Amino acid sequence: MPTTTGCLGFPLANANGVILTFPPDASDDDSAFEWLQSLTHADRMAKSEREYLLELWSQNICPYCGKDIPKGTRVGSGRKGDGGFCSLDCYTRYYEQELKERARKVAALADRHRDS
Repeated sequence: MPTTTGCLGFPLANANGVILTFPPDASDDDSAFEWLQSLTHADRMAKSEREYLLELWSQNICPYCGKDIPKGTRVGSGRKGDGGFCSLDCYTRYYEQELKERARKVAALADRHRDS
């Protein structure tokens, strides 16, 4: 059976790390698509996000836009596990939801502090 790969070419594995293969009857694109749709999110994750970001860091590839990062121009938190980006724009877009949530929490703390 052929090994299944994700959009970046990594093999797909389930939550237990077992490499997934297409079922024998998935010879056409429609049945392969239906089979992929039936997988849970955990099944579709080939690697953890941290492993993915570390791999891209070592290859000098921006995880948001996929461009090569010229030597000495990497942007990010400074922690390899958080990824390295080609620009602040890519960094903020990649972490947009997380940054918004942090801002909401800071605003809530400021409101509580002001009201006390």
